[in-house]
Order: sequence, then C-alpha cells, then structure tokens
Amino acid sequence: MTSDYSLAIVGMSGRFPGARDTGEFWAGLEAGVCSLTDLTAEDLAQAGVDPALSGHRDYVAAKGVLAEPDRFDADLFGFGAVEAAALDPQHRVLLETAWAALEDAGIAPRSAAARTGVYVGGSLTEHSVAAYGDPSLAERIGEMQVRLLSDREFLAAWISYRLALEGPSLTVQTACSTSLAAVHLAAQALLAGECDTALAGGVSIASIRRTGYLYREGGVGSPDGRCRPFDEAAAGTLSGDGAGIVVLRRLEDAIADGDPIRAVIRGSALTSDGNGKVGFAAPGPGGQRRAIAEAWAAAGLDPADAQYLEMHGTGTVLGDQVEIASVTDAMGGAAAPGGCAIGSVKSNIGHLDAAAGVAGLIKVVLMLEHGTVVPTVNVSRPHPDLFAPGSPLRLATEAAPWPRPAGGTRLAGVTSVGLGGTNVHVVLEEAPVAPVTPGAPARGAELLPLSAGTGEQVAALARDLAAALRAPGAPSLADTARTLQTARAGLGRRAWVVAGDRAAALTALDTLAAGPRAGVAAEVGDDGTAPAPVFLFSGQSGQYPDAGRQLYDDFPLFRDELDACADVLLSAGGPDPRPWRAGERSDTGYWQPALVALELAAVRLWAGWGITPAAVVGHSVGEYTAAVVSGVMDRSDALLLAAARGSLMERTAPGRMLAVAVSEQEAAAFTGPQVELAAVNGPRSVVLSGPAAAVEALADGLAAKRVPFRFLGVDRAFHSALMEPVLAEFAGRVGAVRLGVPRLPVFSTVTGARLTPGEAADPAYWTGQLRGPVRYRDAVAAAGEAAPGPLLELGPGNALVAQGRRSVPGRRGHATFGTAAGAGESTAALRALGDLWSRGHAVDWTGVPAPTAHRVRLPAHPFAGRRWGALVPAAPSRPAAPAEAAAPAPAEPQPVDCAEEFDDGLAARVTRLLDEALGLTGPDDLDLTYFAAGGDSLTAVQVVGRLRDDLGIEIPVTLLLEKLTIRQLVERVVATEAESREADDLFSSLLEGLEEEGGDAAG
Repeated sequence: MTSDYSLAIVGMSGRFPGARDTGEFWAGLEAGVCSLTDLTAEDLAQAGVDPALSGHRDYVAAKGVLAEPDRFDADLFGFGAVEAAALDPQHRVLLETAWAALEDAGIAPRSAAARTGVYVGGSLTEHSVAAYGDPSLAERIGEMQVRLLSDREFLAAWISYRLALEGPSLTVQTACSTSLAAVHLAAQALLAGECDTALAGGVSIASIRRTGYLYREGGVGSPDGRCRPFDEAAAGTLSGDGAGIVVLRRLEDAIADGDPIRAVIRGSALTSDGNGKVGFAAPGPGGQRRAIAEAWAAAGLDPADAQYLEMHGTGTVLGDQVEIASVTDAMGGAAAPGGCAIGSVKSNIGHLDAAAGVAGLIKVVLMLEHGTVVPTVNVSRPHPDLFAPGSPLRLATEAAPWPRPAGGTRLAGVTSVGLGGTNVHVVLEEAPVAPVTPGAPARGAELLPLSAGTGEQVAALARDLAAALRAPGAPSLADTARTLQTARAGLGRRAWVVAGDRAAALTALDTLAAGPRAGVAAEVGDDGTAPAPVFLFSGQSGQYPDAGRQLYDDFPLFRDELDACADVLLSAGGPDPRPWRAGERSDTGYWQPALVALELAAVRLWAGWGITPAAVVGHSVGEYTAAVVSGVMDRSDALLLAAARGSLMERTAPGRMLAVAVSEQEAAAFTGPQVELAAVNGPRSVVLSGPAAAVEALADGLAAKRVPFRFLGVDRAFHSALMEPVLAEFAGRVGAVRLGVPRLPVFSTVTGARLTPGEAADPAYWTGQLRGPVRYRDAVAAAGEAAPGPLLELGPGNALVAQGRRSVPGRRGHATFGTAAGAGESTAALRALGDLWSRGHAVDWTGVPAPTAHRVRLPAHPFAGRRWGALVPAAPSRPAAPAEAAAPAPAEPQPVDCAEEFDDGLAARVTRLLDEALGLTGPDDLDLTYFAAGGDSLTAVQVVGRLRDDLGIEIPVTLLLEKLTIRQLVERVVATEAESREADDLFSSLLEGLEEEGGDAAG
C-alpha cells in the first residue's frame, strides 16, 4: 500500500492505571486485567472525602489510579523546590513522559533535531484551581509564576523549553478527544513541512487524591465503578489518570535514518458535530461517521479494510449506540460480517479524559507489534441491539492472534470523541518489515555509557539494562551501545561498561547494579568543562607485529587515516605502515614511519570522538606526530622525514639500549665514553645507549649489583654517538622540509620545556633531536604543569602514560593501544573514552558506534525525585492546602535554615526571603548562583519587589542576574542597603545644613 499520508510512530511512552510504562501496560492488556482500583475507607479518609459524602449509598469508591502521581524528578528538569511544588502534577508527569518517549524513539533528550514540534493537552485540575485561588501563593512567587506553573495552557511550552525543542509548540484542548486531536495536528504539521519530528499526546490528572464520585442515573458515571463498553450491562464509565506521548516522523525520513518504527499512521481526520445532535454534550453520529470516512480516505483505503477499531467506548447507552451506528454507516456494505473486532481501553483503565485518545492509540500500536487482539474486560455479553446479525463488527472479549490478511498488512482505526463535538479518527498500519541486513563482525569491544542524576539511579539503570539484555530477543551489544551513546542525555552521575561480549557486559552491569557507588564516577559538571588531555606520542620500543590491527578493523576513523598515511609512504617508495601487511618487520627503518602513521591514525580517531589535546609531548620519533598535530609539519612531510630518519638510523653501526630503574643522577655512574644517557623517562627511569658489547657488559654489572634493567627491543643505539655519521645527511633532508610554528603547546623532549617557534622552525633542532638524550620526564612534567587535563598515550603500549603519572603525581592517564601485544586495543581505547566521558569531557558519539549498528528500544531513564504533593481547593478564608497522595509519602529530609549562616540580622532576613522564593535546601545552596538554585527572571522580579516592600531595600533586578553565588548576592544586597543608608544620612545632613544656613540668612 502506498500513500502520501505515511507517518511513522518511532517512539512512545505512557503511564496509566496499573502501569508505570508501556511494557506493563501491554502485560495488563494482554492478560485482560482491569486496572481500576476499588478505594478503601482509609483511601477516602486520607483524601479528605467528607464521610457524609463517602457514606452516601450512591457514592462509588473507585478510580483509575496512577501510582505516585506527585513524584517528580525536579532536578532533572531544572526546577527548584519552590517551582516544583507549585508546578501542576500534570506538567510533572508529562515532562517525564516526553523524556521517555524521546528515548524510546532513539533520540537523546535535549539533543533532538531543531525542528521538533510539541502538540499536547491536558485536563482541568484541582491543583490549578487551588493555585489560582490562593493569594498567599501569588504573594510568594508572583501571579505570573502561578499561571505559568499551574495552567494547562503551558503544557507544550514547558516541554519545548526544558527539552530544548524548537519546532511548533501547541497546547491543544478539545475535551476528551484532546490527545488524539494533538496527534492529528502533529501529523498535519509534519505533512506540511512545519516540523520534522513531533511529540503528540496528552495528560489527565484531575486530582492526585484517591476519590470516587456520586453516581447519578442517566449520567456518564457507572454505578459500580466499572466500564463495560458495548456490553448488555453497560451503564457508564469512571475517571482515570494517565499520560501518553507518541513521537512521529515522516515515514521516509524514519526509514532513511534507521529509526525504530513501531507503527505507521496512514491517515487521520478531525470533525465537529456542529449542532447535529440532541444536545451540546451528546454525541453526534454524523460527525463521527465523517471523521472515520475522511481518515480512511486520506489513507487511500476503505473503512471496510479495518481489522480492528479502538472505539471511544464510554459504555453509556447513547454513546455506544451512536458510535456503533457511525462505524457501521462508514463501513457501508462492503465489510464482511464480524470481520472487524472492536474494543475500548476504558474497560481496563477508565476514562482518561484528555489522555483517553492517546491511551487507545498506544494500545493499538502494541497490538499491531505483538500481532494480538486483546480483550475488552468487564463484559459478559455483547449488547444484542448493537451487534445485529450481519454486522461487520464483533466485540473482542478474549485475547486472540491477529493474523495478517493475505497479501496485506494489519490495519486498525482509533476513535476519540470530545464533549462538545470534536471527533478524531486515526488509521494505523503495522510497521513495515525492516530489511534484513547482514550484521558486521563483532568488534573487539563495545562501550556502554550510563548516566543519571544520582548513583542510585545509575544502579537502577544498570539493573534494568541487564534485564533487557537477558530477555528473549534482546538487542545485540553493538545496537545497545549505539543507542546508549547516541540516544541518551549525558547526566551528572556517570558509569560505563566496556565488554567484548554479552556475558562480560552482564557481569559488569550486575556489578554496577549491586550498589549505587560501585563503579560510578564522581558527579561531573556540564560536558566540555573538563580540561582537555595532554597527548603523548610514543617512540620506538613498545611496538608489536599487529600494532593497530584491532583499531583498524573496528573503527573507520582510524582505518581511513592509516590508509591515507599508507598512500603517502607507498607512493614515495616507503613501507606500508600497516604492520600486519608488512610481514615480520622489526627494523628501525620500518617502525619509525609506521609509528608516526599509527599515532596519526589514533589522533584522527580521538578527534572524531571529540577529544583534542591541550598540549602534546612526543618521545623521540613521536615528536614528529606532535609536529603534525601542532602544525609544525604537514602529514606527508612528517611521514617521509620519519622514513628517512629510520632508514638513516638503520645504516648506523649496531648497538643496544638498556632501560634502567635509577634516577638521572645515579645513572651518571654507569655512563662513560661508550655508554651514554639516551633518555630520562621518569624519576627513576633512564635509558642508556651505546655499542652492543659495552651495553651488554654494563648489564652484567647491573645484574651483579641487583639494579633492575631490561633491554629494549631495538638493534641500534639511538640518541648516542653511533648516530653521528648520518646527522649531516639527515640535516639536509630536514632542510628541504617547510617548518611552521606550533599552533598549540608542544613540550620538547630535547629541552624539557615548551617548544619555541624558533626551535620548531630550525632544522638544527630536528637534527639534534636524533642525537641528544630524550628528556621526557622534564617535558611531561612541564606539560602537566601547564595543562591540568589527563594524560593520553597515542602509540603502542602504555610506557609513556605510566612514566608520565610518576612525573606528574595524581594525574590520571590512559593508553589508546593497550598494554599487551595487540590484545585488547579496542577495549583500551574505549575504556579511555569511557573514563574521559565520565569525568565531563564532551564526546562526539557519532563516530563511536559500529557503522552497521542500529538504535533500538532500551529501558527508559529511571526517574526518581521526591513526592511533591499537590494543592487542593480550600475554603475562601484559608489558603489552598497541600494534598498528599493516597499512600503516605516517605518523609523527606528537612531543609536547614540557611539564614543561620549569617550573624547579621539583615543578611539573615534577606536569606530567608530568597529561601522562600527558591526553596534552598541547606547551606551548600548558598554557593550556587541564583539561577543554579532554581531562580529565573520572573522570580527575580518578585524577589526585588519583596525586598522593597518587606525590607525597604531597593536593588536593580539585574543584580540577581549577575554570576554571583547566593552568599555573595546576600552580601551585595546588605552592602547596597548600607550604602543607601549612608547616602540618605549624608543627604539629610546636607539638607539640615542648608536649612540652618537659610535660617541664618533670613535672620
């Protein structure tokens, strides 16, 4: 089937009675569970229901209850305590639902594409009514803040603001059809090109209290707290709370971008009954029929093609009759008898008012995914007047497979009807079958980054992820890694797992899940605030035959750069720097250019991951890589010069080099006319170099004295007198190369200090660099003093980072290639990346995942936070009272009076006023800025007004907007008041003097 109207549902999230997420929602639907709650006397008493009312014979103690509707992760969304308490529970729940829906779509919250729209709506709530009716609340936070935080008209705006979504942002209001109308409007915006992604849905939490209702015969409410749509015993519905959001994209865009498509919207329509009905609140058959017919026409299909219809289904006599008649009329005579099943989610969860439509939509998407028609619960016998013989409709009363029609796909429709007459119908088709693509060979390792607001949340996330990876049909490790890397926000508490297979990943995740502290890094600031690392480029000694092979196989960034280096060398008659293609080469002539090429490939890999150096240090030939990175040489010149250097060194007389565990001063006792100091690598690590016989004799003496040493894997005496025969020729080669000045700090291993522009551009420097000792210890120490970031080695082995940490105590360090010969290169690189990310380094994740990996559905962010309660309307003489949820919330830590930090009485009063506006939690908050403590420009205006009215202090509002801590702000306010008082005293003195002078003159 093809149609211009094809929109993909790429993500969704929902919270419903009995279900914290769509997974639990499906489990209840499939099992035929009624999730409505019969309320106890204790529930009603805690909710404050008048006993006279709850004791009435017609009082129905039942509701579709949402678990902990007032719990909110305020910190995640940047709300301070005062704002969070005033924020309507609908806003709180819908913000979390939007976040989870984006994650389900494989979109990182706060990193969605710029043209992402929001179309949502909500119900009228008692919290909003109470907030508007509470003068004391307006006095504390301002009338505008009361409106912004409690009114449903800002539902969309808060989502767009807190999630940084820049597309159209509309709050929709059509009563019971609100959320499905929002889906229709979002669809139209996508088709019109107004946005490229859209969040659509709604929320309804009229009250967080567990209250019932008074049954009235002939009304909408049912007499027994159950909804039985289209049943012979149908007598109405009851209210439920919930929220749902779907994420929509144009189908062709979703397919092109590899989005996880859950279903396809093939058409939608929105109509009004006008006055073609018996009353304003009555359903209109004409409007409903037109919505169905127009939606299927938009899809290029016939309503008779529907295999399932999710009905509005309130279970009222008139409503059921009108809806069945409208559907039957729209289908005409083409539908087969009983060929279309119908049902209504209201039987499971009650009537969710503004969220009813999206609840039904999510139900049908889940049915399409699972190929199962779920039962309508609480029904015993379909009403015979509604299902006459030959009717195309049948009521789904038990779970059953949903087979695909021959040569076709599963098709369904969803209807939502709003009080007042706004009707919406949406046509759904199952997701297209994804093409089977051969998976890439498993990489050496995958990095799974985890982050949340607290250590406990990270542990919960690890536990949920481990469960998901153990479940049947679990995603691959590569797909899991890509999703976590590119479709999750980087939050303040971070941990990571690097694993080569699923079993290793599960072991590591279980360790993280065992406790909130296990493997969890300290809290980090915003990405990009961590100091950039110091890059260390290895010299010759740590290489191995397959150096770089795993990085080459696993990471295209590394592979492309190494291939480019190979082209340069091979075209000039040089060696292939890919060691596994060069045979068993151990000669200096090969490894000198090969090391530079491998290190340049590592630089490109890290740059592709968003990690660039603050400074660079190169050990011996590694200084040529540093020259390229800093702009002193271009890539081709550095490679060819390294090749010439290696070839010339290979022509020198054989020699040996010995690493000895002594200080530079102690090494002087072992040097002489033949054995020289070749390198100072650490506080107690030197390299001695010279003719083979002399060095071997020295080794015998060291062994006798039990001095630790080892021979390096080279057959030439680098940085010794044996290099002198080739210096003149090498100087000529260097003289032919264009040398520039460093564009970033290079710390010379010739001088042990920062490389000057004059040294960098002097051929004599590079000639002498071949002969003189390598002063790595001094260079890395100087680099560490100038640049506070971690040390990152970009050559085979980890000798430089190990020695660097000894020379720069307390500095973290990482190796790119690992420590063993060719083992675990990808593991080492990804571990280094994970640690840098966990400490606040900004990572560009686009180059990290395996190229063939896909985004998949994984467990959502584990929201935490505290119970914030809600306001309930109170008698006019009293302020609105806070309401707790039916189950008592755990006691929250009581904040400390921050004013006690100040001895000055005025400072204490100013602090208390700020505390009332911001909800400071303790003395530590005094070190936050006004905005970091939860303030904003509107609250600032309110604070300035209260300072003026309550304390008689005049300050400009801009003072609160400066980058001052709360403590500094209080001090400035107090100082301003003192200066103002002094000015007033001076003015009074001057005025008195003038009056006295005037009196004398008059006398």
